[in-house]
Amino acid sequence: MPIPKWKIKGIVDDITECGCCGRRGLKRTVALMPLDADGNEDGTAEDVVYYGTSCAATALSWTQGKVTDTARGPGRAGPARRLRPPDDQHLRPG
Repeated sequence: MPIPKWKIKGIVDDITECGCCGRRGLKRTVALMPLDADGNEDGTAEDVVYYGTSCAATALSWTQGKVTDTARGPGRAGPARRLRPPDDQHLRPG
């Protein structure tokens, strides 16, 4: 299994320009720390880059949704989507 090149450190809304493609006016960017050949963080806070979710997804070979959910951290993802009605609603007599 290949060793990742980046580690997600978080998501920010005060940096609105992608450090990869240069796109501006983004709602949020993902803070990425470079990793060395062994998968360890390779640098300090000054080495963190800020990519838009699309560029971060490309860099990590992930989906944008996975990047955003991972960057938000555990328990901070948006509300769960309801995929079907609760059991009591679809069992009511018509």
